Amino acid sequence: MNKYFLLVALLFVFGCSSEEDTGLKFTEKGRDVPAFNADSAYHFVQQQVDFGPRVPNSEAHRQALNYFEQKFLTYAGSNAVYIQRFEAEGYDESLELANVIAAFNTTAPDR
Repeated sequence: MNKYFLLVALLFVFGCSSEEDTGLKFTEKGRDVPAFNADSAYHFVQQQVDFGPRVPNSEAHRQALNYFEQKFLTYAGSNAVYIQRFEAEGYDESLELANVIAAFNTTAPDR
């Protein structure tokens, strides 16, 4: 037992080094970050909240899907918005669901 304790103690002592970390160093690339507009963000959130609860198969759910599709078409263009519609079984009914996928700045080499 003493041998194991001595081994663990030695590993601990030699594992703790006072040398500086020689790991990878990352540098900033200088990307431009657009300014955050709080009023615009609040407006977009308010538009989504105005639909009410977006329970699957409800009118609010369909309106929200249409809203997202139209907004992304406006910002990303018609060739960059994809709607994946699918059905999933709920507890007592089939749920009509969708994933909305939008691709922005598709020609940029570093995305």
